[in-house]
Amino acid sequence: MLPDANKILALELPNLATELLKYLAQDQESLNRHNFGFKETVKDYPKELQLPVMRAFMEAWAYLEKEVLIAQKPSMETTMEFYFITRKGIKALAKNPQ
Repeated sequence: MLPDANKILALELPNLATELLKYLAQDQESLNRHNFGFKETVKDYPKELQLPVMRAFMEAWAYLEKEVLIAQKPSMETTMEFYFITRKGIKALAKNPQ
């Protein structure tokens, strides 16, 4: 996502959520909140910043859900907790391109 852990931690929540949404848009087939809770997600960041970065990612994910920019896929599409970018999320991406 962002190469610098300190930049991630310095971003205000709405801005980090926007960056996360852009990242999620790159691979919409396997959007899963648990992917951001694994140590593997932050393995390239300095060890002392890994937990704070994981927490920041989870905050951003929760923000995206709260703002209805992402939503859980219907059960007829999957039996797991995968998500999709909502219509509102697609509009937000169009306003904030890469």
